[in-house]
Amino acid sequence: MAIVTEIAQETELEEATSKYYSMELIGIYDDKDTTTVDEEVHREFCKSLDFVDGRYLVGLPWMKRPANLPTNFRFAFGRLKSIIRMLHKCPVNFKAYTKLLNDQQAAGMIEVIRNAKKAEGPIHYLPHKTVGKADQPMPKMRIVFDASAKARKRSKSLNDYLHRGPLFICDLAGMLLRFRLPQIVVVAVLEKAFLQIEILTQDCDATRF
Repeated sequence: MAIVTEIAQETELEEATSKYYSMELIGIYDDKDTTTVDEEVHREFCKSLDFVDGRYLVGLPWMKRPANLPTNFRFAFGRLKSIIRMLHKCPVNFKAYTKLLNDQQAAGMIEVIRNAKKAEGPIHYLPHKTVGKADQPMPKMRIVFDASAKARKRSKSLNDYLHRGPLFICDLAGMLLRFRLPQIVVVAVLEKAFLQIEILTQDCDATRF
């Protein structure tokens, strides 16, 4: 019994030591080839990518047949009613939420569904929540969509039908190290970056809310 315990402790110590000296902790990794699936997803993404009227137009990276995607209407509608009830308790927040939706509609980022049953592709409703600071006269608010939400335990979410795709985001530690190298650094923010990307018409109805 004592021998087994000693071996286990030595193994844990070796793992801890190896992790401590690992270069990955400071963002240095060995180059790894992307998988065949990631390469195929990237090729299909590039094929569907287009630039129309000042915006990029792309399709969703479907992994499974979207015809089997559940609508999630009741689940998303229930979440929406909860949000409305919560916002009604603070008129300022409700006004900010309404303004956000109106601004996004005016900018062409979202649109009103005129015929709920008519669609060129799969229909799916995304639950969402609001995030913002309430310590301002007109709080800045944004909407966070939950593409992993499931109406039931055995149900499927939108993310279950989509490829994750290759990861092109640089690791944070590496960015911080490179940030310290030049004498002058320029920082820029693309306003509403993801909302500037338009989805193909046949995929739009899979992102209703």
